[in-house]
Amino acid sequence: MATTAKASEHIKPCNISQSERHNRRDADYIASLNPAMLYIRKDLAHLNEVYVAPDMVGVSLQQHYDDIRIMVKQKTGRAMQEKDVKFTDKKGKQRVRQGCSPIREGVVNIKPDTTMEDLLRYAERVHERWGIRALQIHIHKDEGHYEVMEQREQCQANLNIAESRQNSAEPDTEDPASWEPNYHAHIIWDWMDHDTGKSFKLNAEDMSAIQDLVAETLDMQRGQKKSETGIDHLERNDFIILKQENKKKQLQEEAKKAIAEKEEANAEVEAAKTEVADLWKEHDYLTSANRTKVERSNRLDLDIRTKTNRSQSLDCTIEAKKQEVGKLSAKADEKGMVARLYLNRLKKNMKLQADPTVKFAIGDFALRRLRLADTRIESPWNTYYVEGLPPGPICIPEKSSIDAVLDAPEHDYIYMCAKEDFSGYHNFAVTYSDHEANAKRYQKALDERNITR
Repeated sequence: MATTAKASEHIKPCNISQSERHNRRDADYIASLNPAMLYIRKDLAHLNEVYVAPDMVGVSLQQHYDDIRIMVKQKTGRAMQEKDVKFTDKKGKQRVRQGCSPIREGVVNIKPDTTMEDLLRYAERVHERWGIRALQIHIHKDEGHYEVMEQREQCQANLNIAESRQNSAEPDTEDPASWEPNYHAHIIWDWMDHDTGKSFKLNAEDMSAIQDLVAETLDMQRGQKKSETGIDHLERNDFIILKQENKKKQLQEEAKKAIAEKEEANAEVEAAKTEVADLWKEHDYLTSANRTKVERSNRLDLDIRTKTNRSQSLDCTIEAKKQEVGKLSAKADEKGMVARLYLNRLKKNMKLQADPTVKFAIGDFALRRLRLADTRIESPWNTYYVEGLPPGPICIPEKSSIDAVLDAPEHDYIYMCAKEDFSGYHNFAVTYSDHEANAKRYQKALDERNITR
């Protein structure tokens, strides 16, 4: 299952020859890749997109670089400094004056549904603010990696308390479900001011603002700042290895926790069985004894009836909760529409973002209004936080709900919001802008009724 990356753009000097081979997907370049990585799939190449600035059509990056070298000489009267130069400052300290990087390449994390129009809008905003111009944009949706099967096998073995397990570190190339796509785009930037012949100077604050801008334009969550994490940017393969190691540790911890919880539950069941057996043994003994013992038996009978009533009361409470959860379902004539909406989101690899799963994670179905902080709760049941379905159902579905999923009518809606008349029906939308308008009307209705939670 694809995991949507957080928004970021990693920019560095462009290795022109390597970049062009990579972005063009030359046959000799594909053949030179390490086959163990399998990180470019030819069968997905048709999903890639390319943009070239009008004045760059038919012009290679090396030709453009040579043109910049000539432009710098004409504008400044000096040759472009292409290599790092060591010098001694006035205080006698050795320093390095970095060479010019007139062409730079940025790698931008994107969503599965990010379009070339989104990236062009982002490039235009960068150009308007800092003067940097996009020469080429390459959307790559054929890259990724196969999950290491050792992690899943080890977790499954721990949960089943198996006597042995296979420890294969080879990618499962036969299982398409293990494919983890790496959706991204390469943007080739012209970093030169062609009016002055000098390169644009961006400081740390500017580079941080670029990360804010890409997240805002592409409607994605911003990645953590380096100033907060203290971690340098990792190259792709190092990032994948670190991600898999962290995932393996997480699965191991979850397996240990699950085993401990299972053992604790089994111990409680055995203790309860033993307690009930002891009570009945004592009951049988007292029944055959004298009056005093009979009275003791009667008291035990009362104790058993009390516990039985308590059990029945708990059953009623559970049933009431089921009915309460059932009230959260869509109207009967709208269930098919809702079912297809979630099927559409799953098909587009979008998060379900279903409010009832947030209430389930919080443990309070009585909430009438969720806050933004609620949707960020780190819970496997919170479908605003996790991808795909939660680990299990949040209620016992009615037969009509199951039929609604199986017979869901076709439509393109991927957003819905409760209607502002509180009728229990929803407004559906295909675009996020329409959904925002629906949400504002509903939030206004909540405010007018002073509903805050």
